Amino acid sequence: MYKVMVTGATGFVGQHVLAALAETGKEIQILGLGLGETGGQAIDIAQADTIDNIIGQEKPNAIIHLAAVALPRAAKDAPDRAWAVNFRGTLNIAEALRRHCPDGRLIFASSSET
Repeated sequence: MYKVMVTGATGFVGQHVLAALAETGKEIQILGLGLGETGGQAIDIAQADTIDNIIGQEKPNAIIHLAAVALPRAAKDAPDRAWAVNFRGTLNIAEALRRHCPDGRLIFASSSET
């Protein structure tokens, strides 16, 4: 079975991506990570060990990465957190995918505003 992990799954775009994946009619296991939770476990993509463990356990075939500090005002108010999530979190995901799923795909969506 093909496994797709979606970060930011409970965000505006993430909800639409989950719905679109569910409607494909294909056998896809969807692993949604959003608003700091997956299966009741707190998730912070800025924490390399946490992301490495999840990706190592789940071994997704693809990750659609949507999680971010997306609002420009929020990034301006907490720039260290924005860098930790938007840059370091993305790097953590990419490194864990490379380490545990070297043939995996990473789809990264971003904005010019953040």
